Amino acid sequence: MKVQCPACREIVEMVEFSTSEEGLGFTCGNCNQANFLANPQAAGPAETEQPPAAPAAPANEAICPKCGHGQTDTYACHRCGLVFEKFDQSELPPDPEEAASLWREIQLLPSDRARHQAFLDACLKANRPDYAARQYRRMSREPSQKTVAEKMLEQLLKKAQAQLAPAAIATQSRRGESKKKGKIVVWIVLALCGGLLLYYIITMTDMLNRISP
Repeated sequence: MKVQCPACREIVEMVEFSTSEEGLGFTCGNCNQANFLANPQAAGPAETEQPPAAPAAPANEAICPKCGHGQTDTYACHRCGLVFEKFDQSELPPDPEEAASLWREIQLLPSDRARHQAFLDACLKANRPDYAARQYRRMSREPSQKTVAEKMLEQLLKKAQAQLAPAAIATQSRRGESKKKGKIVVWIVLALCGGLLLYYIITMTDMLNRISP
């Protein structure tokens, strides 16, 4: 049976777990966090009368395990196109160690902007902006964290674009140099052909002059 870990938001297979009237306890296979999900039916009358602290996600909502996008369609992700029933967790690259450690710290203190910036920098350093995007999209499903998550996604996009800009400029520069060299070679070939043609004309003219009486 699979369940979503409240700590890292990964959808994991429950291997080590225990059940009781109070609820379900399990250890996340992704972050090794011990979790406990309380049984709502075990709560007393006073607790059941209390309104929830925040609205929960719809029961039929599917969260893409690859990019973190949430939707009601349970067949394929509308953002990355992943077909859920064909997904294999082992196909995902391993989480970058430094970034994963910072993300666990963010889960404990989500208002720490310095940790958020360090997390983004660690993801870009490891060439894994997809890992940061997935984590923040999952965080945005929490109403209390939605604003922070959306701001960090915007910063991630800007940082990724800034990181890619020098490489794009260098590629364009190399293409320009290649075109310039190609034009020089063409002009050299044309000059050689013109010289050979002029030599041929002069030679033929001289021969004709010698043959003529």
